[in-house]
Amino acid sequence: MVVAELRHGDIWWRFARDEETEGPRPGASSGRKLLRAFAAVSSPASAVSFVRRFGPLGLCREHGLPGCIPCGYWPRWGALPRAPAVRDADGTEYYVESLDGYLFFARFARAALRIAAQLKRGSRRAPEDWETVDELVEREAQREPVLGPWVATLGRMRTNLGSSGEWLALVFALNLLAMRCRASPSCTPRADYSKHGLRVTGIELGIEPDAFSAIGFQLINTVARGKEIYLCSYCGALYTPARRPNPNRRNFCDDCRAEGIPERLRSRDLYQRKKARSADHLSAAGVPEP
Repeated sequence: MVVAELRHGDIWWRFARDEETEGPRPGASSGRKLLRAFAAVSSPASAVSFVRRFGPLGLCREHGLPGCIPCGYWPRWGALPRAPAVRDADGTEYYVESLDGYLFFARFARAALRIAAQLKRGSRRAPEDWETVDELVEREAQREPVLGPWVATLGRMRTNLGSSGEWLALVFALNLLAMRCRASPSCTPRADYSKHGLRVTGIELGIEPDAFSAIGFQLINTVARGKEIYLCSYCGALYTPARRPNPNRRNFCDDCRAEGIPERLRSRDLYQRKKARSADHLSAAGVPEP
């Protein structure tokens, strides 16, 4: 568990002390909610709340990038700096990460999910989402100048090739994100336990991605091979329904259903229909509207 707060426009965090770890810890279901929780990050307060719940992403303070070697964030070091970056007035040591990096990558996750959902449904794509995709390419082009020409190329692809060009542009951007994702291999002994004691028989290989990589893997999998993605008709949130909604009806995410939004909208619609029928009867009877 970590302690996180917003200071001087950055996210300051540290590992929690023993006396600060009392209370329930995040359950196993937290991992399944990781992408959804990250895509919901849209303000400094929500970014800090995400770090407190799921842990830091390891974004360098200067560039807002994971595994940024010039800043000391080494891929093989779990995306963390070698030592805490700053000391508080009382001597407490903190790691410092870029708030802008959290907000940008969360915005990119939302944009990629919305674009994929709209492409699958054949609905209109929002220009601001493509601006976020282009910004990712531009940021990577600043790091790798060879990518510079692709900024204009992706725009022409979307204009000239329609939905096919948009899919290709999205694939290119997701591959750039994938280059930032990494997983550190680890190994544990494969052992047999019997009445004769412990016997090691080999090695088990494990791949343990850091938090940023886990989000990237989930995002790419959701866009490429995940279930159908839909936009809630009420709140506009992205969600994956248990079964495909009727395209001729409104569809709602689990949160809106839990709040009774479908029932409220049905009651409102019924009231509007009754009001419209009453107005028609009055008009047919020659009674002026009040």
